[in-house]
Amino acid sequence: MSDIPVFSITAVDFSRVHAAEIQAELRRLARKTGNLVMDLGSVSYVDSVALTLLHSVDELCQEQGGKLVLAGVHPGVVRVFETMGLEIQLSVSVDAALEQLSGES
Repeated sequence: MSDIPVFSITAVDFSRVHAAEIQAELRRLARKTGNLVMDLGSVSYVDSVALTLLHSVDELCQEQGGKLVLAGVHPGVVRVFETMGLEIQLSVSVDAALEQLSGES
């Protein structure tokens, strides 16, 4: 069993409201092992607040010697990441992300 935390965003719209609600939990999980997988398989929209949160959690993971991996990211959301220059590691699924991070340990 992996000790890498997985956090799922179940809302289609990952925006200011959701980012504010989960910010503390994401930071806590990122500090736990340094690695964190976020399942974004249900998300088809992100706003600037969510992008900022993802970027800050990614930086926190890196400071802890780990990585943030986003799993199941919708192609439209990937385009937003690319347009904004957000360079977060992506994976096709949660299982693949966990395998990837476990292999790097």
